[in-house]
Amino acid sequence: DSNIYIHEITDGALIKLTGAGSIFIDVLNGVSTLTTNSGSINLDDVKSVLTLESNTGNINVWNAKMKTSVKTNYGEVQIHFSETAETYTTSNKARVLIANIQNGKLTATGVENVGSFTDGDGIKIADNGRLYLRMRNVLGVNDIQGNRGGIDIVVNKDSAYILKTKSDSGSVRVNLAQIPEYGGYTTIEEKTTNVNCKSSSNSLNITTTSGDLRLLDTNFA
Repeated sequence: DSNIYIHEITDGALIKLTGAGSIFIDVLNGVSTLTTNSGSINLDDVKSVLTLESNTGNINVWNAKMKTSVKTNYGEVQIHFSETAETYTTSNKARVLIANIQNGKLTATGVENVGSFTDGDGIKIADNGRLYLRMRNVLGVNDIQGNRGGIDIVVNKDSAYILKTKSDSGSVRVNLAQIPEYGGYTTIEEKTTNVNCKSSSNSLNITTTSGDLRLLDTNFA
C-alpha cells in the first residue's frame, strides 16, 4: 500500500505495487515497467520506452516521447505525447501507443502510430471501455478494435493513409475533407477510403461491435 515518490530516474525502473499504493515520478529515463493494483500511476516527463499496467488505478502520463504500452481493467488512462517528441518517421518507437483497456476510458493525444494486431500491438478496447484518440499523423499500420464502448478519433487533416471502418451494429460517423457525402458517411459495413493518397503503406483500421464509432479530421473537429 506504499506510495512511491521519485524526482528523477536515470536508467530505467521496475516497480510493482500490489496493494493500494500509487507511483509519482517527475522525470523517467530508461526502459521501464510500472505496475499498480488500485493505486494510480502519475508521470510528468518520460523519455524512454514504457510499459504501464493497473487493475483499477488511474494512469496519467503528461509528456511521453517513446513507445508507451498500457493495460488496465477499470482505470481511466491519459497519455499525452510531448510536443518535443520525435516523429515516427524518424524513430519507429516515437509517438507509439499500444493499449489493452477493458473498461474505463483512454484519452491520448500526439499519437502517430498504434501498431498492428499481427505484431501483437494495436489498441483493443474490450467490454465497455471508451477511446478518445487524437492522432498527430497516421504512420505505419494502425489497428483499433472497440466493443460496446464508444470510439472517438480525430486525425490531422493532412495525413495520408488508407482508412477502413466497420461496425457490427453501432452507429458510425466518418467525416473527412476527402469524403464527398455531406456530413461524411454513416454506413456500418466495411468501407475503404483513400485519404490524401492514391496508395499508401500507412493505414488506419477501425472496427467496433455495438459501440459508436466517430472519426473526424481537424477540419471538422
